[in-house]
Amino acid sequence: MLVWPRVFALSRPFLETFDDVTAMSQFLMDFHSLEGGVHLTVRWKDEREYQLASAFLQDLLGEAPPSTGRPDEIPTYYVQNDKFFDALFAFQRRLRGSTEK
Repeated sequence: MLVWPRVFALSRPFLETFDDVTAMSQFLMDFHSLEGGVHLTVRWKDEREYQLASAFLQDLLGEAPPSTGRPDEIPTYYVQNDKFFDALFAFQRRLRGSTEK
């Protein structure tokens, strides 16, 4: 017996929540360590944090990540070793204050 999936109408509050979640995805950054093989994705809280992190990474690494120019692209940074992550997490702690770890 073939059963067809049911179609559900989505309520307005659900759609608004979904849009909020989708909008947050623009504050992601990917990191790959060439030495240790570590892959890490960081989600920044808001646009301010994202912009400050971008500036910090530009200063730290001296270059912007490679880009395809797609608007939905997540920036991907390739770093030489895992010590980079210590600097990244220290920056994140300073940015958010000492209350978060």
